[in-house]
Amino acid sequence: MGRFARFSFFRTIQAKLIIIYVLLILIAMQLIGVYFVSAMKNSLTSNFTEDLQARAEMLSVLVGETMAGGEAEAGEDKTENLRVLVNNLFNINGAEIQVLDASGKVLTTSLSSHSDYVGRKNTQTVVSRALQGIRDNEEYIVDEDNVRKKVVAKPVLSGGKIIGAVYIAASMNELYSTMEGINKIFISGILIALVLTAVLGVILSHTITQPIKEVTRRATAVAEGNFDQQTPVFGTDEIGQLSRAFNYMTSRLRDALSLNEEEKEKLTSILTNMSDGVVATDEYGKVILVNRRASSILGMHPADIEGRHFAILLGIDPEDAEALASGFTGSTLLQIAPAGQEEPVVIRMTFTPVHRRERGSRERLPYFRMLPSRKNLRHPGVNS
Repeated sequence: MGRFARFSFFRTIQAKLIIIYVLLILIAMQLIGVYFVSAMKNSLTSNFTEDLQARAEMLSVLVGETMAGGEAEAGEDKTENLRVLVNNLFNINGAEIQVLDASGKVLTTSLSSHSDYVGRKNTQTVVSRALQGIRDNEEYIVDEDNVRKKVVAKPVLSGGKIIGAVYIAASMNELYSTMEGINKIFISGILIALVLTAVLGVILSHTITQPIKEVTRRATAVAEGNFDQQTPVFGTDEIGQLSRAFNYMTSRLRDALSLNEEEKEKLTSILTNMSDGVVATDEYGKVILVNRRASSILGMHPADIEGRHFAILLGIDPEDAEALASGFTGSTLLQIAPAGQEEPVVIRMTFTPVHRRERGSRERLPYFRMLPSRKNLRHPGVNS
């Protein structure tokens, strides 16, 4: 039962509205998130690369001045000056800076752990391009420690001649850590937004579905015959208009049924107190109404008459009964033997078709009139 109740809840308008609200917010947040995260990543990466390029450009100028700062300087002094330059002036957190000569050999490096690289040749593509005079050299690599790095190389010029290159490999872990932090904040924001949307969806859907539930409850009561129900009107919107229309319909239906009951009571009173017998049948010829005079003429209780075919009741041949019921014969004389009576009784039977307004079918209304014995077989005002 509990499982059925849970499934039935998801079929309600309230559940559908909540799901729609949550899905709309989720889709909107996802679209905004994809655009925001992508734009943020591009912006951070672009700024990181531009800063790295600017540092490499300035370093290449200073290295060029140092390397060409006087041929009288000893090679060891130049190397020491370059070491001080890359270790102090241009120390970048999580980055390795190398200064290379014109052949691509490493003159100095900012990482003491890579001191064995000094004197060895750097064969990376960005270095080869820089030594060829190409200034825009950058590359994305993942080193042996699975660290993502951005690599930049700039040529070092002196008097228009390439005398070396500057190589910078900067770790991007900090950038990606920042991106992960932004993603976590964004996901937390999505979850909070979804929770708030679900709560607001419950409140908002309740304001919509509660009046509908009230109208449904009142409609069920009206269907069961309780016409004293009045639906509360919660506003002037469409649901409020529906409530007012329902109240108006209920009052009109109550008045119509009251009028119908009055007419029915009048008709019942008239039929009961008529001196002539009246029998009404449905379109199939089965008796649906009989007054007290008709049951007296037939010598049967009304309960025994209702539901029987009038042709069997009167002892008429089915073909003749169909001709009479079709309305082609206005009236006819008929001799019947009432139950409990020895002598037969002569009656005049008049058929009047009653049309139903909503359908093309019709009910037959046989009209029985008792004749005074067998002396005068023509009743005043009645045509044979």
